[in-house]
Amino acid sequence: MTEAATLFQESLGDAGREYLEGRGLAEVAGAAGLGLVPGDVGPEWQKYAGMLSIPYLTVDREVISIRFRTIDPDDQRPKYLQPPGSEISIYNMPALARNHKTIIITEGELDCLTLEAYGYTAIGMPGANSWKPHYARALDGFQRVIVAGDPDDAGQKFNETIMSSIRRATAMHLKADINDTASQPGGFLEIAEAFARAGGEKEV
Repeated sequence: MTEAATLFQESLGDAGREYLEGRGLAEVAGAAGLGLVPGDVGPEWQKYAGMLSIPYLTVDREVISIRFRTIDPDDQRPKYLQPPGSEISIYNMPALARNHKTIIITEGELDCLTLEAYGYTAIGMPGANSWKPHYARALDGFQRVIVAGDPDDAGQKFNETIMSSIRRATAMHLKADINDTASQPGGFLEIAEAFARAGGEKEV
């Protein structure tokens, strides 16, 4: 898995870089190990050719799985794919090792990386229904937990599910998802204000 993730990262190319720059993620792409699956990849990975590769790392930064996202709006494949039988759990687990007071849980990897680009400590869940109660134990070291589901019914359920699992958790509300908000004029300030309203304390 690590070998594949390294190959994909090295194959990011102009198309991958252009996509990440458009999403405001170019600066964090390297540390996150983001890549692009090349067209001449072996049969095991051929079904993901042309997709963004998003490696899932342990706290020690070992690759345990990879998720894939389409970047071409005309791509007819599902927006996200993952290898059959792979277990996708918490995204950006290295953030769990930081000695910070506040952590944000996002609905999606790119929203997580957007917050990381802004200097927040964040982890992501691969979808609105992917939270599992035992994940709460991984957050015991954080005084404040903020959940940031998308502004739709699924996102509201995502927030409520996590807040019922972590009683000290609060919700952070935006008019659009985090990455879309960040791409708009004044988006950084909007995110900062929503974070503060939810009781967050940004590390200096």
